[in-house]
Amino acid sequence: MPLQKCLSKSSIFIIRNVLIKNNAEARKIWKEIKNMKTFTYKDYENCYFRVGSYAADNKAMAISIENLEDGPIATCTVYDIYSAYSEHITTIKNYSENSHMTKFLKKLKVVDEVLFSRPCNSFVADTLYTNNPQTIDTCLINTDILKEYSKVWKYNV
Repeated sequence: MPLQKCLSKSSIFIIRNVLIKNNAEARKIWKEIKNMKTFTYKDYENCYFRVGSYAADNKAMAISIENLEDGPIATCTVYDIYSAYSEHITTIKNYSENSHMTKFLKKLKVVDEVLFSRPCNSFVADTLYTNNPQTIDTCLINTDILKEYSKVWKYNV
């Protein structure tokens, strides 16, 4: 897909202005945008991930979905005090406005495997084996694929 179809007119205008002011910095930004994969989430197009760590535990990967036009769209992960975190394991918020988030991330191949699912609270325990589970899913993350779709990577474990 041509890059112009992935970017809004305002984004292209900003990049062009940066090119005029600072060629070295503009080339770097242009290269990053050109090489980054994007995806559609719900009705939001040209989305990418922002990846960082939770303040409570720097091993706990925090993943959110954003795009240039709408800004922050969804928080994919949730910090769970009962979970053990490592470089490739995090907890996906698969409930409420994030219903089916784990399924979506598996489709993108960001989630390799769901290691464990538990109800997000005691009131929704009966949803665990339904078509719309309200869960916190401990998942094995494919960080290589995640990086391909990420504009911001501030996770350094």
